Amino acid sequence: MQSVERVHGWWVLRACGRNPLVRGIDRLELLIITVGVLVVLVAAALAGALGTAVHDARSRVYIAQAQTRHTVTARYVVDASGMSGREPAEDLLAVREEVRRFDPALLERPQLVAATKRDAVSDPDPLPALSRQARALGLEVLPVSAVTGQGLPELKRALLQMIEASRLAAEAEPAHR
Repeated sequence: MQSVERVHGWWVLRACGRNPLVRGIDRLELLIITVGVLVVLVAAALAGALGTAVHDARSRVYIAQAQTRHTVTARYVVDASGMSGREPAEDLLAVREEVRRFDPALLERPQLVAATKRDAVSDPDPLPALSRQARALGLEVLPVSAVTGQGLPELKRALLQMIEASRLAAEAEPAHR
């Protein structure tokens, strides 16, 4: 038993030495294991360094994006044809409630209502009720139709004005980042 313990401490030297009792395949096996362990150690160090570099690069990108982000408009698209069997004013309130539950700060952004499907209006026209509800909330209503193109230029202009106003407000904000 004592000889096994004594050999255990010197097995690497004995395997690499010129001892005729150590087989060549044992020496080859030791060489393969040693190279494998070294490769794993080097690969682990390289993987850690690469992972850190990627994390740092992505963090810098996310920080830069957060600094250049600015508030844009929010718009509600409501079916104002009356053909869906739903009340557009109630739909507007329901969507605003969903937005409030998701993130109340979104209600602070500039908003407008796009009353769609104005080419297929039923009787009675739901637009007056929707307009009253929107005015009560401080929102502008723009009737539009994708089929006829009615109101689309006005909608584009209104959105561009809101985006430009948001951009100017963001530029005027003191840089506290």
